Amino acid sequence: MKSHARVVIIGGGSLGVNLAYQLTDQGWTDIALIEKGELTSGSTWHAAGLCPNFNGNMTVSQIQDYSIRFYRDILPTLTGDVTPFHGTGSLRIGFTEVEEQWFKHLESRARNLGIAFNFVSKEEAKALNPLMDFSKARVIVSNPDDGHVDPTSVVMPIRALAKTHGAEINHQKQEHQLSQQPSGEREGLLAKE
Repeated sequence: MKSHARVVIIGGGSLGVNLAYQLTDQGWTDIALIEKGELTSGSTWHAAGLCPNFNGNMTVSQIQDYSIRFYRDILPTLTGDVTPFHGTGSLRIGFTEVEEQWFKHLESRARNLGIAFNFVSKEEAKALNPLMDFSKARVIVSNPDDGHVDPTSVVMPIRALAKTHGAEINHQKQEHQLSQQPSGEREGLLAKE
């Protein structure tokens, strides 16, 4: 394991591995990722893997929308494998006037970002999901681009891409202590193996 890196990422789950790849894709090669266990053994392995492409925060919405496009379109092109993304769409249901007003507010944000956010009738919703009872719904929104992934099947190919692009991926390395040096650099000490 290298003793110095421009970027050290602590955590080898979905976020850490994606960050390592995205940085290497932008030309950063002096990157080390440290995972205390095995990759995806933290919170990633039991994550639901839901991929909504929109929420109330514009920046997070852009990240989520990019993630879906990356998993669905870019990753299969880079790896030659099938996409780990399963586009199922989703329905968001509001039961109160406040939720209806919030959805209308979100619709304008989604439109601004070019994200599908469609108001549908109860009948249209029932056609999309016949098992749900929409009788008490005041407002229903369809997000046709939402979906889900198996987190491990996303992390492993992205890990391989990050390594190919120059990132060093380390597992079974427990970070023990971080401190800031007078130079502004951070020093990390690993626990003894």
